[in-house]
Amino acid sequence: MGKCLLNIKQILSYFLCLLVLGSCQYTKNSGPKPEIDMSPQVLTMIEFERDFNNKRELRLSEIADDIEYIKLEATPRSYIGERTNIWHIDQNYIFVVSNDRLLQFNRKGKFIREIGKYGKGPGEHLGIRGFDLDAKKETLYVVSNFTATVLQYDLQTGKFLGDFAIDRRFGDSMIRRSFQNIGRDSFAVLSEIGCQFQPDYNILEIIDQNGIVLSEISTSLYSTLSNKSVRRIACTFNQLWSFSWQVRLFEGHNDTIYNLNGSQLSPAFILKLGHFKGSLEYMTSQYILNIEKYVQVFNFFETFNYLFFCYIQDGVFSNLMLFDKMTGTTFRLTSPEGDTPSIVNDLDGGLSFYPGFSFHNVFQEWVTIYSPSDLKERLTSKHFKKYASVDPVKEAQLQKFVTDLSIEDNPVVVIVRLKSK
Repeated sequence: MGKCLLNIKQILSYFLCLLVLGSCQYTKNSGPKPEIDMSPQVLTMIEFERDFNNKRELRLSEIADDIEYIKLEATPRSYIGERTNIWHIDQNYIFVVSNDRLLQFNRKGKFIREIGKYGKGPGEHLGIRGFDLDAKKETLYVVSNFTATVLQYDLQTGKFLGDFAIDRRFGDSMIRRSFQNIGRDSFAVLSEIGCQFQPDYNILEIIDQNGIVLSEISTSLYSTLSNKSVRRIACTFNQLWSFSWQVRLFEGHNDTIYNLNGSQLSPAFILKLGHFKGSLEYMTSQYILNIEKYVQVFNFFETFNYLFFCYIQDGVFSNLMLFDKMTGTTFRLTSPEGDTPSIVNDLDGGLSFYPGFSFHNVFQEWVTIYSPSDLKERLTSKHFKKYASVDPVKEAQLQKFVTDLSIEDNPVVVIVRLKSK
């Protein structure tokens, strides 16, 4: 089953790491700091509190018209280990970071090459914090750990093309899609959230292909926390995502979802949490699992008609909300399987679905990753008898695919193609 952004063990480890972060030292950049556009406009209100008791079941056929399973070729050079946390899928390639290796496959799952190497030499990296590509320029951009350097590689050959430096506090690997190509030879890079309580904290920077800062963007949310005697906890989620070529930004603890246009932020949605919203003072001074009545929102995905997001409440991470853009109504998603809320997969009768990670969704595709053992263990004949499919042919193809799988195979990439309207 797809999981909300990170599994629970990863999230707990993430928060524990943030608890022990020291002060984040950095220098202020000289790029322009644009104002947020707060001019009068019609904003979309997400009525979280008002609609909290609304529930509904959503079927995959309502938002998607096709589903594809890709088994990645497993060879000694392309085997994907357990330390796998960064994926990127576009129309031509599948990339995955595994055990400090960046592996490139084609969309059929055939292994192409390893890009770069672990090390300190030219074109080498000390682990990968994030990456993105420019398909038009056929260039892959890789953010290296520790060196705060962006390495550039040719997509067709894997050849190293040079590098440029970025600020050390940006492009944090714990935030999915924290380094993102936004076109016009520029990139948006999210800040390490452990720096939130610095007086000149910026949530992101826009840089060019040479690492030059074009603009710094701050929502000034955290500058209100002036009490230095309280140890602040950066237990929140910032996210960049794209839908239909529009880049959006969500800053944890903020009620506003912004559109990012060039270096300009403008409000797009307002989250009305009501009594589920804790004060900023409280939410940044209490460990997240001790927060009972308040919620934290994270992990946004979109279709033309819906905005999906997860939230944490009472220490439970697997809560899933659906905002209907057409009616302005919000629902909590339910699952007939009685466990993690998700979208019922009636396209082929497979596992219930939810995107497994955040990515640059300009091709109207959703992606999640399954292990072969998970598919073989759960997609049994009993499962297929219980969950009906709208397409018996696709169901039969999935059954054969699972039968042919070996638990020694590489992970399976599942791609759902969203409807155009």
